[in-house]
Amino acid sequence: MNYLTENLSAQRFLTVERLTLSDASNKLGSDLTPDSVVWHAATGKAEVTLEFDASGNPSLAFSDKDGKKRLVLGSAQTVVVKTGEERTAPAASITLLDRKGKITRTTQ
Repeated sequence: MNYLTENLSAQRFLTVERLTLSDASNKLGSDLTPDSVVWHAATGKAEVTLEFDASGNPSLAFSDKDGKKRLVLGSAQTVVVKTGEERTAPAASITLLDRKGKITRTTQ
């Protein structure tokens, strides 16, 4: 028995700040932190992100092949292009973004 298995058997849990799982190429995998789970595609870019913001609002985001968010279900940080004002979409919203990250549609 090694140190890790001895401690896991005795405590039945493992405490870490971040857990990264990956395939042999270190590209396809996922990252788990206390406030998010991120799944990566074969490109190594984030594809799906489930997270909570600082206020505890949840969101599920789907990204394109370049890792840019294109669809966000739930709370989303947005910027009004004309004014530069930052806004937070509520947890019960759907936000669609274009390739440049600009909002194309938001429902609340």
